[in-house]
Amino acid sequence: MTYPPPQVPYGQPVPPVPPAPTSGKSTTSLVLGIVSLFFCGFFTGIPAIIVGMSARKEIRRSNGALSGEGLALGGIITGVLGTVWTLIAAGILIALLAFGAEAVKNYDEACDSVRSGDGSDTFFGETISPEDCL
Repeated sequence: MTYPPPQVPYGQPVPPVPPAPTSGKSTTSLVLGIVSLFFCGFFTGIPAIIVGMSARKEIRRSNGALSGEGLALGGIITGVLGTVWTLIAAGILIALLAFGAEAVKNYDEACDSVRSGDGSDTFFGETISPEDCL
């Protein structure tokens, strides 16, 4: 048989209520989100978003038994930022590779023109000689 906790006498301080434990999912979401900003954005950013949303839902359903909604929100935000950053960096990388491939093609055509002697000897405004085209 269980007994209720003893009552606090009148005029005595009430013992403090321990804080609600922090959700492990919210902490995991924040860690994944922070990692997504610096290392492997796309591969940790999306899980940070998913785990963060799951943690927020779990915390709301617990009716105060769990805390960490701010950590989960931070994980979602940093996960989104890391994912967007990765997509932007990938776009820039693809554009640079395309530009580099086009520049190599133009350089090869300019060298072929210099070797044959029938065309322009400039490449992006710079004069090139047959020695430059080895």
